[in-house]
Amino acid sequence: IGTAQCQLKIWKQAIKSLISGVKFSPELAWIRLNLAYALSEEGHYEQAKLVLDPVSQCTHNSQSTLTLQALLAFKMGEWSNTIRFTRQALRSTNQDVGYIDQPREKITPILTFAIQQATSYNSPDMLSLVQELKQSCPKNTLTLSLYLWQVLVSKKHEEVSTLIGSITQLDAYDSLSKFNLAIAQLYLKNIDAAIGVAKEIKDSESLNWQVYTLLGNLYIRKKFWKEAKESFNSAIKMGCDDPKVFHALGWTLLNIRRLKDSNEDASLMLSVYRKAYLGYLARGDTSLAHTIANQFSKVGVSL
Repeated sequence: IGTAQCQLKIWKQAIKSLISGVKFSPELAWIRLNLAYALSEEGHYEQAKLVLDPVSQCTHNSQSTLTLQALLAFKMGEWSNTIRFTRQALRSTNQDVGYIDQPREKITPILTFAIQQATSYNSPDMLSLVQELKQSCPKNTLTLSLYLWQVLVSKKHEEVSTLIGSITQLDAYDSLSKFNLAIAQLYLKNIDAAIGVAKEIKDSESLNWQVYTLLGNLYIRKKFWKEAKESFNSAIKMGCDDPKVFHALGWTLLNIRRLKDSNEDASLMLSVYRKAYLGYLARGDTSLAHTIANQFSKVGVSL
């Protein structure tokens, strides 16, 4: 019953049923796996780890267990563990009969989100991991997309167009792949193509403000100031607090004020620049903070 409820994504009922299942048969690893999975879907990560711990000791590093451990580590912000468990899951061939989730389908997205949120694209771990993924899943769009990032970081110009073609020829590719494709098109100075790809994923739950930030920067390249303003404002409303975004929005508002028919509020522009200035200071980017401060001091304005 608990397994069926997991399939239907009725997590609360599944948890109750699977807790009873564990009490009756505590030795069955697949019941604990499903319980840990249901708990993680309800946000009970610490409980899920406790349930999973005996399983990890008795299933000989099964792919399912390692993948779920990676998922939990990701959701708890344990980035090094996310990468460690993902690598082990990629290498594991052991499967768990009866486990409801499909681990292979989760490995790459888990890794992708961890990299997107917490690691540097050009870190040694990232680059070696991408190579390993490329060998394991050569036709996976996320894998190719991550490899595209590696190529962009390495500035291997001749490979970018080839990789764009390889990704777009596959049957389906997800929002992060499209995001990376838009970045690649920007890199190749195909601004219209980049805007077209970015627009397709602007409602993506996993990327939300990042896409709007990218769109804002693309619109700046086209001098579409009003569209850039809307995009940056959307990113900020979604929780983006990157001082670079406030800086770009300030520059956008400045250019809108220069338009003949503009009634843009100067105090709003100053407020946005002040947020960029304070954000840079908080992050330790003193040179950028001083650049903004100096620009305003020339016109007699203190931030």
